[in-house]
Amino acid sequence: MLGVHQGTPGSNGQVSRNVTRRLATWTAESLERAAGDTGDRIRWTRHPVGAVLLAWDPALARRAARELASHLALVAPRSRLVLVDNRGAGMDWAEDEGFELVSGDNSAREFSGLQRGIEHVLASGIPSCWILANDRYQPNRQSLLPFVDGGTLDAVTATGALAGRINGYPTPSRAFGLTVDSWACSNFLVVAGTSLALLGSLVTVGTPELTLVVNHSVTEGPLLQGDGPLDDALIGYLTEWLTGVGTALTDHWYRHRPATADSWDDLCGKVQSILNEQLLSAKARRAGIPVLPLASAYALGGFEPTSLSYRLLAAAVRALPRQSPRLLGGLAGRNLVAMHRWHQRRRLPTAPALECPSEGGAA
Repeated sequence: MLGVHQGTPGSNGQVSRNVTRRLATWTAESLERAAGDTGDRIRWTRHPVGAVLLAWDPALARRAARELASHLALVAPRSRLVLVDNRGAGMDWAEDEGFELVSGDNSAREFSGLQRGIEHVLASGIPSCWILANDRYQPNRQSLLPFVDGGTLDAVTATGALAGRINGYPTPSRAFGLTVDSWACSNFLVVAGTSLALLGSLVTVGTPELTLVVNHSVTEGPLLQGDGPLDDALIGYLTEWLTGVGTALTDHWYRHRPATADSWDDLCGKVQSILNEQLLSAKARRAGIPVLPLASAYALGGFEPTSLSYRLLAAAVRALPRQSPRLLGGLAGRNLVAMHRWHQRRRLPTAPALECPSEGGAA
């Protein structure tokens, strides 16, 4: 969502940072070349994985279900994919194609629907790791699926993380007593089973809570109440994101429009979805759960799981959940992974590739 207008730093400090960054980039590229191919890797996981896909748009849901099922067959043979029909119509194709389909719950939009799918899976098993997605998880953006292999799923399980595409505001804000600064986008999440159990319901803002946030109608005032559980900063960010009015953000919702009688219900529903998304990460941080960029979980998954490097990094992520994205992300993550790959290649130059077992299973 979101960006920050940058100031002009001191010239000496900026030059020093640029030189350091160029050196780090050169080091990472050199190590990656020395380590050999750092491109597509496919690993599989022995962990049972529960995947819940929220279906709203029949065409998008059909395409997303096929893609996700095909990918899971490669990386998680013990996975179970459940589709949640949150629209109540148009999903006849799912059972015709052999997908497991359950009725949804749109009372809190996608979050109550995903919760219905989670409960359905838990009725017959407890996955070690979850994939929670909606049918718009990769429109007009780089696909996230290449970041999800068995190594990623193992890393999320080992660290107890919540991982996804990270978004954020220019400055921290507050909602319902929790700090909102950055969060994992809920259209595609990978969550450790133990952490999902600790978080409880995905729905933090249900209908009663939403009435404390939004006004009932356009005649009562602005979209968001000024004396509710959101601070002024968050009210400003949400208002700008949804209506396009403001200068704090560098982007806006693709369907942004003024708050009028015609758009009121849709905007209120979007407020509910955004808050549930943001507060899920806020609750995770409060509980000591690492909130990771999916690319960082993938980077950790590139280490051999029996190596000392992997065990130390996984322990560091668990012990320092707020610092772990900086530890694994960006150039630091590239250097760590490249050094590890280089070391492994020198030590085991003919190591066989992992192969996926033929037998499957349910979570």
